[in-house]
Amino acid sequence: MIAVIGGGMVGVATSIRLRQDGQDVILIDPMQSVRAASYGNAGGLTPSSLVPLNVPSLIKRLPRLLLDRQSPLFIRWRHLPRMMPWLLRFLSHATPAKAAAMSNALHALISQCVDEHQALAAGTPAAQLISEREFTVLYANKRAYQSEQYLWKERARLGLRWQIIEGDGVNRLEPELASCARYAVRMGEHGFIADPGQYLEALLSHFQALGGKLLAGSVDHILTEGRAAHAVRVAREEIAVDKVVITAGIGSGKLARMLGLNIPMQSQRGYHVELVEPSFMPKGVVNLSALGIFMTPMVGRLRCTSVVELAACRAPEDKRIYRMMLDKITRTLPQLRWQAVNYWMGHRPSLPDSLPVIGQAPGFDNVYLGYGHGHVGMMSGPRTGRLLADLIAGRTPNIDLAPFDAGRF
Repeated sequence: MIAVIGGGMVGVATSIRLRQDGQDVILIDPMQSVRAASYGNAGGLTPSSLVPLNVPSLIKRLPRLLLDRQSPLFIRWRHLPRMMPWLLRFLSHATPAKAAAMSNALHALISQCVDEHQALAAGTPAAQLISEREFTVLYANKRAYQSEQYLWKERARLGLRWQIIEGDGVNRLEPELASCARYAVRMGEHGFIADPGQYLEALLSHFQALGGKLLAGSVDHILTEGRAAHAVRVAREEIAVDKVVITAGIGSGKLARMLGLNIPMQSQRGYHVELVEPSFMPKGVVNLSALGIFMTPMVGRLRCTSVVELAACRAPEDKRIYRMMLDKITRTLPQLRWQAVNYWMGHRPSLPDSLPVIGQAPGFDNVYLGYGHGHVGMMSGPRTGRLLADLIAGRTPNIDLAPFDAGRF
């Protein structure tokens, strides 16, 4: 029996791939997906998201980002002392060589994300929620585009291509959004998931239809002997296992510490506002660069995601961020109307080098890790699940896993 702990995108994908290999699998999760990152993320399948946040210019820009109340970066200052060790390690990677290495690794992980999701969801109701569409980045003008040349040079270096659209062409591209942009970049081979919550539920049902077991609960302890885990305890019940896979997102840190592993993880808390029954929808995922907001057309609603908030996991949501986001939207797009608003805040589990851990846990022969995906968990979940299933089956993964080795910490 293989216990997969964590039922977000990575855990579900891993469980499905293991069942397809004929493995006995029990997926253990508290079943609170309504609050999890796999539910509340932007839903974008955007291979261009290969540039990490800790780019070389970040240190220079950081004071302005922190002092600007309209900035997409927030920090709870009273939590800073506790977060400082992680933050210093995060900033230590903001060098040209390290940032390029992180981009290389992220590109390997997400470059085929549309195909990977389609393969995972094939033949299930989840497949209907995957939409192949162009991804558009809107800028106020050419100068604003040129201010982000580092991002575009990295994308070009790794083989991505795009179309530049200027002036009236932007109006033809996204007529309802043209009032805030005169310069646009459009990229093919991207897409989005029209309802991440429904998508995940459909894949969970598919896993169960394949014969997988689903257990609602939290793992209290992982029992080990020597280099092996032999059982997990859920609500005082011990479940014998042959292998353990930890894919519990922000909750993975606690589970790893049960094994004596101290992998530095911090929540980059994300927020979204969903505009229910909006008066118009963009044609695909749109990045309103000047606002720091991604817009994704979903089933009956427009999801607007933004913000990196550094704070303790248990800290309450900051409702001022919702107000800031709505204020930006209404000031920039006064013609946009909606019937109601849904609010969400969740945790992006992030490691100092902006890369997840994927592979065998240090010191253990039968424990595997797949977490810390930060901003790319949804899009990289199927590839991560395939990689973990390959390792467990003894197959050679099709990408180099050295950058994701947990032993790097």
